[in-house]
Amino acid sequence: MKRILRIVFLVGFCQILLQGGIKAQVKTSTISGHVIDGLTGLAIPGASISLKGSTYKTSTDTEGKFIFKNIPLGTYQVWAESVGYAPRKLENQSLTSGKELSLIIEMDFQTQSLQEIVITGDRSAAMNSSALVSARSVNVEQTKRYAGNFGDISRQVANYSGVNVQGDIRNDIVVRGNSPNSLLWRLEGLDIPNPNHFSFVGTTGGYFSVLNNNMLANSDFFTGAFPAEYGNKNGAVMDVKLKKGNDHKREYTFQAGLNGLELGAEGPINPAKNKNTFVGHYRYFDLSSLRKLGVNLNVSGLPLFQDLNFKLHFPNSKGSTSVFGVGGISSISLLESQKGPNDWSFSDKAEDMEFSSNIGVVGVNNTYIWDENTVSKLSFAVAGNRVAALVSLVRPGEENRLKEDLQLGSSQGQLKFDLTRRLGSGQSFKTGFSVTEYFYNYYQQQLNRYDEYEVNFNANSHATLGQAYINYQVNLNDNLKASAGIYSQMLMLNKTHHTEPRLALQYSLSNAQTLGLAFGQHSQSQPFIFYLRDYTNEGITRRSNKNLDFSKSKHWVLSHEYRLDNSTKVKTELYYQGLSKVPVTPHRPFYSAINEGNEYSFEIPDSLENKGRGKNYGIEFSLEKSFTKNLYFLTTASLFESKYQGSDQVWRNTVFNNNYIVNFLAGYEFSMGRNKENKFSVDVKASFAGGRPFIPIDLAASIAKGERVLDYQRAYEVRTPAYNRIDVKLSYLLNKYSSNHSMFIGVNNILDSRNILKHGYNADKAKITTEYMQGRFPILGYRLQF
Repeated sequence: MKRILRIVFLVGFCQILLQGGIKAQVKTSTISGHVIDGLTGLAIPGASISLKGSTYKTSTDTEGKFIFKNIPLGTYQVWAESVGYAPRKLENQSLTSGKELSLIIEMDFQTQSLQEIVITGDRSAAMNSSALVSARSVNVEQTKRYAGNFGDISRQVANYSGVNVQGDIRNDIVVRGNSPNSLLWRLEGLDIPNPNHFSFVGTTGGYFSVLNNNMLANSDFFTGAFPAEYGNKNGAVMDVKLKKGNDHKREYTFQAGLNGLELGAEGPINPAKNKNTFVGHYRYFDLSSLRKLGVNLNVSGLPLFQDLNFKLHFPNSKGSTSVFGVGGISSISLLESQKGPNDWSFSDKAEDMEFSSNIGVVGVNNTYIWDENTVSKLSFAVAGNRVAALVSLVRPGEENRLKEDLQLGSSQGQLKFDLTRRLGSGQSFKTGFSVTEYFYNYYQQQLNRYDEYEVNFNANSHATLGQAYINYQVNLNDNLKASAGIYSQMLMLNKTHHTEPRLALQYSLSNAQTLGLAFGQHSQSQPFIFYLRDYTNEGITRRSNKNLDFSKSKHWVLSHEYRLDNSTKVKTELYYQGLSKVPVTPHRPFYSAINEGNEYSFEIPDSLENKGRGKNYGIEFSLEKSFTKNLYFLTTASLFESKYQGSDQVWRNTVFNNNYIVNFLAGYEFSMGRNKENKFSVDVKASFAGGRPFIPIDLAASIAKGERVLDYQRAYEVRTPAYNRIDVKLSYLLNKYSSNHSMFIGVNNILDSRNILKHGYNADKAKITTEYMQGRFPILGYRLQF
């Protein structure tokens, strides 16, 4: 801790030096933007743009763009008005030096005939106009501002109602008691595999996101009953968008901290000739500095990972073309010989593990404008991920003898077409289809109980998934909106197919109150590792799972939203989700695929049947004030039940049934300096959740056998103690004339709460051991933008 304090002192001293010589001259920067139709994405020329409280006014050009130059630094309210559209207000837009403020303003078609309604840009409503219930936008600034989330979009959404993450070392998104495997990841309109460092096959999370928050535009997050354009998942959707680069000025970012460094750049590719732009960010993570400071990382090895995000944008008279990509590589060595008493047990005793995971996505989008009401988008992307683990023995006489060789690889290519058309005032139509080809290569060889090498599985195959949807949205009157659609999919691997209805209604009781009702039927293919052909284990041929059907779920959601003022609202949602056709096996009555995705392992039982059931129901509450007048806060509370039936038809807790989740976040920003151009911020987060159900260890049986034996008769009857954690972050922004400097220091789990990760068994001492999540964890960094 003394070393950390010394670093803080040094950083503060450097900041004082940076402030030296500040002149009285007012610093300025630029506000630019693009005004578009919220449904079609088409430019809105001639829109009036003003900065409220000032004399600055302008209009958009033929491409829907505007620019304000030489604007004094500060916080502004940006208004956009255009004939036929509801006025749009973007509150609390912060203008700093060294980084221009670039805005995308989406305007909604005006349907209110009796009175004018101003739409605020800081609202949490989803960017997708078809999402009327159980959806919200993920604001990029929140990922940078909120305490405790490392700038990780997955950890960011864990602050919202109904969402939880599985502990401190993983960022899997658990929504309303569903497995994280029921989450759909979408990037730039295309489905992608798990975009996380240290991911594992069949999961949708990892240690840290490959998606750089400095590359993100505002995105959408759906917690249930999502529209017809999303499919092949039963639980939730994360629809991520990447930003476009500044089209008239090149800008650069440098960031360094205790966890590594980052380099970023954006701007026009050739400013003299066209408006083509680029943006890219590279990060390298090395936690060795934390270990040198005495921080216990709870692992014997040192995680190393790096990632790259980029986007190229080429506009033209009939639309635009974008090329994008994200990629990350991760590795860690977990060595028994270097393991401390509190390290997490990723492997058994007397073993060394070399683990690595890689993920990559490259895609292209082409948007074509047919006329003023019709836009299409043709997209294609290829993606792949690979996980490798080599486990060696370290016991005397068998040093470096291979125990397990695991190689899990998959890749996919998706071709997708979408068409959007405005049919008239208050009516719109969207349709599309996609074809995705999946390839997988799974191999595992390990020592069996007879001390012989056995190939458990060696599968190379592919599968084709076809998807199509149609969605119609209409404003039935001034107060009532409806969105109805049909989604259909077919898996060619075993010729399974389903067609599903989706419906959502939204009724405005007044300018301040809104009711919502939604129903959705959803289906999901199984992780492809489930569909392995016949394989052997210890000489026994197992029954194939190739003919497994889709798992299915039905969502019902009722919501009420009350807006206290332009920046503060209260929202409540009631929901029920019924799941059916979940894979179970008669050989293990307690087993259900509904519990998969819980940790860094994946079970593949044989003889799976679509006979399991599940149910999730609960109530969610949130009180949210967006960042205005230097203050924000967010309070969320979720009460829920998550149950399932295995092949024995006994109702049990799912492993994700925490019963309750409570979050409180708040932050305040102080203006400092001669012209109040510098900012000092304090952010706090407190999280509380019920204990996680687990399968206990049978101590007597474990002692008798000399290794861990689980008590399956009591599966998920017992829980870990309740979870609690408090995070704090302090940050300071210094604006110079052509650059800005940001310093931040924080401590996650500042009270060093001992939250239980899992239980293990020590055969030498014949006792059950307890492993804990991350303890007190410091964060320190510096960012320069110019």
